[in-house]
Amino acid sequence: METTASRPWTGQDLSGKVRCEMVQATETRKPKTILLIEDEQDLVIGLQDAFGFEGYEVANVGTGEQGVRAAAEIHPDLIILDLMLPGLNGYLVCEQIR
Repeated sequence: METTASRPWTGQDLSGKVRCEMVQATETRKPKTILLIEDEQDLVIGLQDAFGFEGYEVANVGTGEQGVRAAAEIHPDLIILDLMLPGLNGYLVCEQIR
């Protein structure tokens, strides 16, 4: 059986054979947004690449103060928060965002 990028894997049937089907979107969906609050640039680049490859929009800020403002402005679907940030640490950022 041929698998290509245009025919994504959707699971296995009960006999254990891999099946592929075309998955049709019935509506145009806005990509989910991830807010990455991280000051380590190498980690930021890796996470942005990985999540971007999977179709997510990734916004990044490098300080806790910027993270609080960005969370209020963009209303992300997910926040990935570094706990050891310069200035306002991740615990305080989490309290303020909640």
